[in-house]
Amino acid sequence: MYIPTKKMLPSPPFPLSPSAPVLSEPWMQVETGLVSRRIYVDPIPENSLNPWHQELADLMLNDKEREIWDKLPEKGTRRRDRLFGRIAAKDAVRQWAKQAFNLEIAPLDIEILATELGKPFLRCPSLEVMVPLPDISISHSRGYVVAALGRSRLGIDLERLGNIRFEDWIDAAFSPSELELLPSANLLIALGFWCAKEAASKAVGTGLQGVPGKWAIASCSPDGKQVKVTHNNECFPVHIWYSDNEVLAICQC
Repeated sequence: MYIPTKKMLPSPPFPLSPSAPVLSEPWMQVETGLVSRRIYVDPIPENSLNPWHQELADLMLNDKEREIWDKLPEKGTRRRDRLFGRIAAKDAVRQWAKQAFNLEIAPLDIEILATELGKPFLRCPSLEVMVPLPDISISHSRGYVVAALGRSRLGIDLERLGNIRFEDWIDAAFSPSELELLPSANLLIALGFWCAKEAASKAVGTGLQGVPGKWAIASCSPDGKQVKVTHNNECFPVHIWYSDNEVLAICQC
């Protein structure tokens, strides 16, 4: 799995030009076949809202997005995650527009809102008159923010490895029949199973809603890279990529 050098955004203020620089970097595009981009931001909670984030929000968020962002709690990571998730997603849209139509689009002309259940969706008048807009999915993990575009329903989930205590959640996350599917009781693949559930539920647009048992792992390839998740009599194929320090799951349906 290709892991590029992380692009960590600086904590002190830096000049932001009206040309709206691309702040994310391409990530896993060849492997996944998607327009996907990633940003690394300092994950320490007390650094979650630096003063320059306000300037960055002015440059990257339109009025409606900014109104929603301003209402989020200043403490914690929700503001930071939402801001950089939108930036990564807008960078993906800008890349797609440039590659597909040779069209330069400013971030303020791209609007990314969310349904009541939290699924992000795209609005962009410059693109809507030309082509159906792609689906968008965003994921956050330990300071990394990933966004991707897909032509069908898309869900992505990234999990960075850290001090994960698998024994604390594995029995609650999976049924005995699901655990039997684990190749050699591989805990990394168990994390892949979790990512698969997250990705499938994001593709549908509901999220897990605190009940992962309703999203069942129905089958798994011997290497753990191809999984099928079932929910409400539907089956969702999920592709999983593993590395030494992270797991990425993608569901397109």
